Formats: sequence, C-alpha cells, structure tokens
Amino acid sequence: MQKAIQFLAIAALVAVVALTVVPAAERPVTSLGQNWEHFLCFVMVGALTAIAFELPLKLLLPASVLFALALELVQIPLPTRHARLEDFVVDAFGIVFGVLCARLLQQTGIGRRNSVGLR
Repeated sequence: MQKAIQFLAIAALVAVVALTVVPAAERPVTSLGQNWEHFLCFVMVGALTAIAFELPLKLLLPASVLFALALELVQIPLPTRHARLEDFVVDAFGIVFGVLCARLLQQTGIGRRNSVGLR
C-alpha cells in the first residue's frame, strides 16, 4: 500500500509540473477560479507527499515552499506563461496546509500511522 501512495504522490508532483509548463491555453480550467484551483491542487500534492514519505516537517515544509517557488520561476522564460507572486503565495499556502493537515490526521490516528507526531 505504501508503494501505491508513493506512486500517487510522485504522479501528482509530475502532473503539477506538467500543468505548469504547458501553454496556458492547454491548461484545464474549472469554474472554481484560478486561486481555488491552485490552492486545492497544492493541498492534494502536499497531503499526498506528507503521507507517502516519512520526512520530518523541518525538511518537508521548506522543500514544499521551494517546490512552489520553483514552479513559478520556471514559467519566466515560457512565452505563454507568467510567474506571479499571488500564485506563489496561494501555492505555498496550499502545499503547507496539505502537509500539516495530513500530519495532523496521522497524529490523531486517522492516517496510516498514529505514532508519527509533528516531527
């Protein structure tokens, strides 16, 4: 089961990278609006990553924020994309929220391990 969760987390990370670099016209759009799309996507990625990999929060949280920053920076040279501070803030908040929610659920026994704590 753990390998399947790790596969899903990696697939989610790859999907976010792919959606970040495709031309803007090819990116799927929902009725939620851009900020909610970004936030929910990054919550899912953060939660899956926190569940899939037993990394301490002192490593996982900064790495998550750097991932969000890297995704914005990689858009700078792309002709149909643009890096926006607002997107970075929403993405970073979403991924951190996802990581923390997953760890809290694990700590309370709802997740797959109930002895994890918030390391």
